[in-house]
Amino acid sequence: MKKVYFIIGAFLLGGIFLLTMGGDISQKASHSQSYYEDRGIRLAKHNSYGKLEQCLEACERSENEIAKEMCEQGCFAAEAKKRNDISICEEKLTHEYLKAACIIDVAIKTKNPDLCKKLYPSRMCFVTLASATGDLSVCEMIKDEKLMYETCKQNVLAKQ
Repeated sequence: MKKVYFIIGAFLLGGIFLLTMGGDISQKASHSQSYYEDRGIRLAKHNSYGKLEQCLEACERSENEIAKEMCEQGCFAAEAKKRNDISICEEKLTHEYLKAACIIDVAIKTKNPDLCKKLYPSRMCFVTLASATGDLSVCEMIKDEKLMYETCKQNVLAKQ
């Protein structure tokens, strides 16, 4: 399970890097924008507020607009997971990688593979869901993609 979350984390960090860098590998861009995006995500992730409004208020104190935006995105993602409601992911999250991670989180929490169908490509969601829940039947949904299917089965069987 740790391996799956590591892969998702690496995917998200890679997405942040690619989106913030926009092809520019200068140190200035690397330190400024990606640093604040990461800080904004951490602010939202580590807040222990029980209510969405409190979380959003905490984001108002963020260092800059990028950190504030990422913090708010984290608040909405946490709320979606808390309510098991992917409509929050779809309506409130503007960054595609956060939207996908939000949908995957709700799919895992609800153990609902149908939610993975909202993503394209959906195969990584199915692999992650199957690995997190230990449900081998979820792997059957990607049976036509041999490599992903085999990876999915191996991950589930490794947990048993």
